Amino acid sequence: MADKRANFEVQIMRDGRWLQHSLAAEESEAQTEAKKLLADKRCPGARVVRNWLRPDGKFVEKEIF
Repeated sequence: MADKRANFEVQIMRDGRWLQHSLAAEESEAQTEAKKLLADKRCPGARVVRNWLRPDGKFVEKEIF
């Protein structure tokens, strides 16, 4: 079951910058998407960032893949 306070952002590297590619509710779904992107040799980088809403209303980001 997905935590309603968290989502997982799949980002790709383009021109030296990280750009959002997609959002997922589940970590496994986001990691699968990032792995597919990395399998394409034209993609120089992919990562998954967990965005979590703290009880005080602030967001915490953590790179997990």
